Amino acid sequence: MNSNTENEVWKDVLGYEGRYKISSFGRVRSLDREFLRSDGVITSIKGKTRKTHINDDGYLVVGLRDGKREIKWKIHRLVVINFIPNSENKETVNHIDGNKQNNTPNNLEWATRLENSRHAWKTGLSKIYDHQRGEGSHHSKLSEERVRELRESYSTGDYSLIDLAKKYLVCKSTVARIIKRESWKHVI
Repeated sequence: MNSNTENEVWKDVLGYEGRYKISSFGRVRSLDREFLRSDGVITSIKGKTRKTHINDDGYLVVGLRDGKREIKWKIHRLVVINFIPNSENKETVNHIDGNKQNNTPNNLEWATRLENSRHAWKTGLSKIYDHQRGEGSHHSKLSEERVRELRESYSTGDYSLIDLAKKYLVCKSTVARIIKRESWKHVI
């Protein structure tokens, strides 16, 4: 969060107007308000900056009360909803610099799920595919060594796709995709 509050802009949180404001630095504050207690006494509450915490995925989260219950919100979603128009109706938010705690509007953009995944992959933020491909996949029946053997066996011309499928206990289409390098592309 930015400590220089000179250029900080505050807006009502959509859906919580008159209760909470969100700033262009990703800070949330409750507003001064009065409420009627169950004993009939009107009580004033002074507004204050809300505490945030980091969730298991590394995002800053804040709880906002709608009167009855508290709802957990990711700060970056509150910032984009309130500061960045979503004219293309995209469903996710992308942190441009990859820092999940940098929730300023100039670091956030609306994105499709595909755009968000591609950005994470391109910038090295997502390593999900590294453990899901090849031997790292729980679906894998082959090792990199066996894939190399399979390709080598096919290149000699001594084995058909069906022969290799039987030898390596996979289906013929799997062998074809390996040979065409549609799968196991990372194995040289």
